[in-house]
Amino acid sequence: PQEHVIKEIRFLQNNYGLDGVYFSDEYWYPNLRDMRSFCKRVIEEKLVFHWGCQTRADTLSKEDLQLMYEAGCRWIFFGVESGSPEILTKMGKQLNLKKVRETFDNCREIGISATASFIIGYLDETPDQLRKTVQLALDLGAGNCSCCILAALPGCVFYDELLAKGIIKKREGLTNWTKYEFAEVVTDKLSKIPTTDLMVVRSIFRWRGFIGSSPRKKDFTMAKDLIFDELKYCFTQSPFNLVVGIFRGAKEFFSVFWYSHAYPKILKKYGFTEKN
Repeated sequence: PQEHVIKEIRFLQNNYGLDGVYFSDEYWYPNLRDMRSFCKRVIEEKLVFHWGCQTRADTLSKEDLQLMYEAGCRWIFFGVESGSPEILTKMGKQLNLKKVRETFDNCREIGISATASFIIGYLDETPDQLRKTVQLALDLGAGNCSCCILAALPGCVFYDELLAKGIIKKREGLTNWTKYEFAEVVTDKLSKIPTTDLMVVRSIFRWRGFIGSSPRKKDFTMAKDLIFDELKYCFTQSPFNLVVGIFRGAKEFFSVFWYSHAYPKILKKYGFTEKN
């Protein structure tokens, strides 16, 4: 498979001017030996392109990250999920949080932009556990933090548990699935955290990502790019889809703005006012 990837990258470079790749596998190269072999091949064959991937946040040494950088890696998406050891255990994700912090420090020193992904509102999660997640996210100083509220999706273990407990109802047929809202049960029914708190925490991370990685350096570069790309896409659609797209985008924007600015007490509750 590695040989096929190398050949495909070379073909795309020679024929289409490829200069960037995102390896979207959920766990990019779980075998470190193969990962190192791939990076060395890229360097030896002088394949010049920038790339990103997603992987665990506690498996890569500083030497591994340096090798990846030399091979063109410039961004990594890490699924950290929670700052609470108890919640990580419930998720079945045994992360070494000390190693996670080291990984983000190493990425920052080497020059790799690291994104940290978190899931909040997990089963029986408490406000104190959520605060641990927020504090970890702020301490990591990631280039971007992706914070999502837990959604009950078919195929997940807890989805079947919720069905058995009667918290959600099984949907039959495609018509019923079109009406399914992924966040419809992501409220007090699952965690012990008020729904408003979840929305505020989710929104403040989205807002900070929108205006820039640092609240003290609001250059709005990402905001400008996102707005430009969204408008460019919308104007390729039919007039109806254009109106619908603009409406949905505006709705999401004002929702995020409202929740990230209208609840200062909740922001203080979870430590956002303590660490900027």
